[in-house]
Amino acid sequence: MTQLTSASQPRARKGARGNTKFVIGGVIVALVILWLIWSNIGSSSTPYLTVRELTAEGASNRLVRGAGFVVDGSIDWDPQAMVLRFEITDESGTLPVLYRGPRPDLLEDGAQVVVEGKYTGEGVFEATAVLLKCPSKYIEE
Repeated sequence: MTQLTSASQPRARKGARGNTKFVIGGVIVALVILWLIWSNIGSSSTPYLTVRELTAEGASNRLVRGAGFVVDGSIDWDPQAMVLRFEITDESGTLPVLYRGPRPDLLEDGAQVVVEGKYTGEGVFEATAVLLKCPSKYIEE
């Protein structure tokens, strides 16, 4: 009988170790999932700011969105360097925008645009994305 009890004791310890590993693994997986959710909440909640709010806030590393209309005659496109400069305006003011990347096809004077990026201290909005609303000419009458 003493041999059976001594043989069963290591098995009980081995089972407890196995359960502990599963619990620790489950906690690690749960923490990773929570971190992924938390880190993505900030990027999905990018606020829309007016031109006045952007300039009043000053330089920031915070990702924001601004909406407005392209100022007539302000589009300056350099295809070699792939640099696009233009100005947007809304009822609160005008803001110069700098975007590095391919020129959006629908970008034209007076187009309604949403820019996403960061406002620099030099009075320029550095856009990482330029989104344009489809013009009303595509809507059936």
